[in-house]
Amino acid sequence: MPKGALIEGYTNSPQGMGIPGVQVQASGPGGVISGLSSTNGEYILVVKPGTYRVAPVHVLATNGTISTSGATFDPASVSRTASGDRPAIADFTVIQQDTLTIQLSPVQVDASGLATVQVTISDSSPGAYGGSPVVGARIVVEPPVEVGNDGVASGLLCNPRQ
Repeated sequence: MPKGALIEGYTNSPQGMGIPGVQVQASGPGGVISGLSSTNGEYILVVKPGTYRVAPVHVLATNGTISTSGATFDPASVSRTASGDRPAIADFTVIQQDTLTIQLSPVQVDASGLATVQVTISDSSPGAYGGSPVVGARIVVEPPVEVGNDGVASGLLCNPRQ
């Protein structure tokens, strides 16, 4: 058992399913402490005793891609007093999760020495958690993008696909 006071809780969907990878921060006498929710949505923060503002920050990608996520949480934040006697509980619901994911294919070098890479940008912006306005929608930026000696791309082809 870790030493210190505990703030713990769950990050769930509106349907009660645990949401993993939610970064939760507690700000208070011990500074800013953050942690991630586990596969079942549970998180535990070890803090110095005192009153903290606890808030989910964002949802991280779990599939190895670069991701930014704008999510709406209920509540947005809460105030909790942590002591060594018992954990302070702060549960959150992920109401909406809008995610933009950028995935890079391995770099390829052709016979002329030009390096190319395929970039796939996927936008999953549901109206409510768990849905998507266009299932599988993606924007693909395809090679060839030629980069001169000055590092500036001279050509770019953008092909939206569904």
